[in-house]
Amino acid sequence: VLLADDLRKLREAVDASDLARITFYAHRLHGAAGLVGQPALAALAARLEAYPEMDPDQGLAEIDVQLDSLSRAAPIRV
Repeated sequence: VLLADDLRKLREAVDASDLARITFYAHRLHGAAGLVGQPALAALAARLEAYPEMDPDQGLAEIDVQLDSLSRAAPIRV
């Protein structure tokens, strides 16, 4: 549930072009992905966290693709 809330808030931050909130929620996703052993997702979130001003829409799209791939491999609840 927390991951779903954070993803929703990250999307809202991207839509609002709020770099501080993008950084904050990307950081949370980065940490969560690392904790559950998903290094590819963690790397995408880390990049968005470090460079929120560099096309956050594309960064979020890449995160969505990774989450979709993970959910097809082993269903996860986001």
